[in-house]
Amino acid sequence: MPIAAIVLAKAYVGAGNRTWTPLLIEAGGTPIGVSAICTAIDDPGRECWVFHYFIDEAEQGKGHGRAALEALLAELQARYPACVSVCLTVHPENVPAQRLYESAGFVRTRGEQDGEPVYRLELVSAARRGPSTVGDPGQRE
Repeated sequence: MPIAAIVLAKAYVGAGNRTWTPLLIEAGGTPIGVSAICTAIDDPGRECWVFHYFIDEAEQGKGHGRAALEALLAELQARYPACVSVCLTVHPENVPAQRLYESAGFVRTRGEQDGEPVYRLELVSAARRGPSTVGDPGQRE
């Protein structure tokens, strides 16, 4: 079954007592992948999960995965500013994906979900960082 159909079905039924936010991954206006951000319905936004992060095989190796992951994390933080960590799983044999996640700051935990290792990224939200030390680029001294 296509991954997009799985993501949409889970979003529709609220699988796993979670809120699923499907995200389309595009390059130059062309859909090239899909993913979903998930949060627990009873604790929205403290711990977020990324599920079904998928880039079409024909588009892999072109830098789309890294760019899309950065955009996904920015979207996640905008939607869920209270989020303190992001988790995901990756197939144990998918070494390129493991490298991508690790280069983005994800750390492999000791946990597993459905036979796949769990990776976690600790976030520092704007609210916890405090006031910025960098001035507004529009301001002049």
